[in-house]
Amino acid sequence: MLSELRLSGRCLACAVVAVLAMVGRAAPGTAQEMPLFRIGAAATAGSFFEIGGVLASAISKPADSPPCAQGGSCGVPGLVAVAQATQGSVDNLRMIASDQIESGIAQSDVASWAYAGTGIFAGEGPIRKLRAIATLFPERLHLVVRAAGPIQTLADLRGRRISLGQVGSGTLVDARIVLAAGGLAERDLSPEYLRSGTAAANLAEGTLEGFFLIGGVPIPAIRSLAGTTAIRLIPIPDDVLTTLHEKYGPYDRAEIPADIYPGVSVATPTVGFHALWVVAVTTPSPRLCGTRLRSVFSMHMTPSASKYG
Repeated sequence: MLSELRLSGRCLACAVVAVLAMVGRAAPGTAQEMPLFRIGAAATAGSFFEIGGVLASAISKPADSPPCAQGGSCGVPGLVAVAQATQGSVDNLRMIASDQIESGIAQSDVASWAYAGTGIFAGEGPIRKLRAIATLFPERLHLVVRAAGPIQTLADLRGRRISLGQVGSGTLVDARIVLAAGGLAERDLSPEYLRSGTAAANLAEGTLEGFFLIGGVPIPAIRSLAGTTAIRLIPIPDDVLTTLHEKYGPYDRAEIPADIYPGVSVATPTVGFHALWVVAVTTPSPRLCGTRLRSVFSMHMTPSASKYG
C-alpha cells in the first residue's frame, strides 16, 4: 500500500505552487501577513521537529529575502514555510486531511494505515488525498530506561511506570503494537502518555521508569538526557519482530549504533521505520508545477540533517 501512497517529486512542486497561488492573491503587506506553508513536525524535542525546521528553511524565500547568490534564502520565491509543533504522525495526517496544515512528517506504517483506512484509521475510512513526496530518513524505536534500574528486557516492563508516547503520536501506536507482540497488554504497565521532552525529564527525576520514542538517530531529547543521566536502551528481540511481521505487516529489523548516545557503548537491535514527508494531493497546471520543480529540489540540506539519511 505504501507504493500507492508514494508519488514522484512532482507532487511537492504542485503542493508548493498551490500555496504560492494564495500568496499571489494576498494583499501587499508584511511577511507576517503572508500565508504559511506549514510542516507538521511533532514535539519540539524530537527529530521530526528538527528536520522539519531544516525543510522549512530550505524551501522558504520571503519576498524581502536577499538573493540566494548573496547569502539569502534559496527556496521558492514568495514562500514562507514553518515547522509546526504537533502531537505526531497520527495528528499530522488527520490535520493534512482536514486542511489544517499543508504538509507533515509521518511514520511510514502510520501513513500506510491512513491511506488504506486500516489499523487505527479503520473507523475513519481511507484518506485517499494523502501523497508521500519524499522518504526523509530512517527511524528507530527507542525504549529508554535508567541504566541503574532493574529493567533489562521488554518483559521487565510489567508493573512499571512507562510512557508510551503522546496521544496522537506514531510512537504511541507502535509502542502498543510492540507490547502486544511481546505478550504484554497496556494494563500490565502503569502507562503514561507524555511528550518526549517531559518523558526524558521525568526519567531523569526518577518519577518515570522508562519511555518509548521513535525518531531519527540521534533523537535530540534522548541525546540530551544521556548527557546528564546514565541510560540503557532495551533491545527488541527477534521473536517480537517475527510476531510483528505475522500480525501487523512488514517491519524492518534495525539497529541503534553503539556510542550514538553518551554512555551507551553497545549496539541495540530494534524495529525500523521511515519518516515520510506527506501532503494532500493537488492539481494545479502541469506547466506551473514544472516551473517550480527546480526551485523546490535545489534545496541544500544542512550538515545537521545528514545524520538522518
